[in-house]
Amino acid sequence: MTSTFRSGRGGLACIALCLLAACSTLPRNGGRDQLDALLAGRTPPLQSGSSGSTDLRAALSGPLDPEAAVALAWRESPRIRLLLAELGLASADLFESGRLRNLTLSAGRMGGSDGTTTLGIGLLLGDLVTLPARSRIGRQRWQAALAQTAQALVDEAAATRTDWIRHVAAVQVAELREAVAEAAALSAELAARFHAAGNISALQLAREQAAASLARTEAARARSERFATRMALAERLGLAGRSNAWRTPARLPLPPLADPDLDTVLSQAGQQRHDLAAANALLAADQSAASLARSLAWLGGIEFGFEREREDGERRSGPHLSLQLPLFQQGQAQRTRATALRDMARERVALLQLQLQREVRSGLERLATQRAIIATFRDALIPQREAIVAREQERYNFMLIGVFELIQARQQEYDAYQAYIEAIRDYWLHRVELARVAGGVLPGDDTPSGEAPALDDLLGPPGDHDPHHHH
Repeated sequence: MTSTFRSGRGGLACIALCLLAACSTLPRNGGRDQLDALLAGRTPPLQSGSSGSTDLRAALSGPLDPEAAVALAWRESPRIRLLLAELGLASADLFESGRLRNLTLSAGRMGGSDGTTTLGIGLLLGDLVTLPARSRIGRQRWQAALAQTAQALVDEAAATRTDWIRHVAAVQVAELREAVAEAAALSAELAARFHAAGNISALQLAREQAAASLARTEAARARSERFATRMALAERLGLAGRSNAWRTPARLPLPPLADPDLDTVLSQAGQQRHDLAAANALLAADQSAASLARSLAWLGGIEFGFEREREDGERRSGPHLSLQLPLFQQGQAQRTRATALRDMARERVALLQLQLQREVRSGLERLATQRAIIATFRDALIPQREAIVAREQERYNFMLIGVFELIQARQQEYDAYQAYIEAIRDYWLHRVELARVAGGVLPGDDTPSGEAPALDDLLGPPGDHDPHHHH
């Protein structure tokens, strides 16, 4: 009986060296520690799993500001856990890139009285030769996956802050619209009494009733928007269907005293945009892969081994080599594919850099425009509307106009208040988007210049918004 033993890479000693070289490990803690290092100062630390009911109640005990909302989402939101789970796919690829493929064991027996049994074990030579390059490419792709996940987390933090801003603004607008609807209802009631007494026409009564109906619909629309924004924020926080025992502050913050300059934001974006870092890491990986394909694509079909044979007590041994003949393919497809991927990666980096320039410049322009709009409302339109109401009140006191003209002036003042609140909201929405473009935060994000006015600040002491109240 004859037995043959064939070992890839030239014997057991060579196999041992190869196995020692294949020493990649899975990333510690699923890559969370590396993500925390990438995002330090821009997002909360990542945690595993939801908090317990006691921890959740403690987190919801006070009003949620934007940063507390982001921290809560990091603990409770399935979106965050999904992003981290997807990173596990990349960690598996990293592990695989630094490991040799498993040995192939084969066995066979030839029939007959003097049958021969063969045993074989082998690996492709290309695995050994390309292992260092494949490990390097795997690490580059892992860095790209980390950066892509970090960018997704930055985007999610921005989306959470955006939902928070929309909800707080909707709460303020709904409160204002309720006051307007109440005033319009009182006006319509007064008009009905005046009409019954013969003091106003049916046309004027119809106008006041129509105005009250419109105010009711606007108040209902504002309540619906408040509910929709609350549900959107609850879903973003991971609380939808779990808890309604949370609240936000009653007012938006006012804008910071100044906005960052162009050079600061461009520099920060260039250093902190994780999608750009991911694109550069993928470019490096694809460049390495293209170089590897040019030089070693033909190695894939070579197997080198060692044979040992025993027959009738006699042992024979010697090297073994098998080679795919490159008659029909010489690695052209691999080289072409790798080159195309490298070129795509290079242009993707260039496109992201162009987009970054546009987004930063456009974002700063929107921020400056919105700041100017807020200043116009604060310094011009609202004082002008308040002055109009004051003068109309004087004219009403001297019976130069009727009560309905005064009410109309007051409602136009309310509309200016609502537009002011919405202008502050839009400023913060633009600022959150610009912060996202710049990598997560902007200088001055943590130093607002105060709070937007509350309803009592806008409408004055209780009773001042009553259309029948005389100043």
